[in-house]
Amino acid sequence: DMGQGVYLVNEEEHGWDCTKGIRGTWTDGNNWKFEIEREAGTNWTFKFVINNYDTPASQAIRWEANPNRTYTFTVSETVTCNWQA
Repeated sequence: DMGQGVYLVNEEEHGWDCTKGIRGTWTDGNNWKFEIEREAGTNWTFKFVINNYDTPASQAIRWEANPNRTYTFTVSETVTCNWQA
């Protein structure tokens, strides 16, 4: 919906706090892009959430369904994820 955005929230850096998530950038085709750089070998456990675009609330509008996602950063790369309903 208008006024909402998709955020990436993780356990390691954000402690699942929706107000500290990384907001994606909307692109053509209704896709959201996240540019994240971390050292190779960094592990993340994360989810996508829908929240208010400019001022994310502590209670997300909608959390992505279980299970949590996991990812290990390597070199610069593009990773594609689909929303888990």
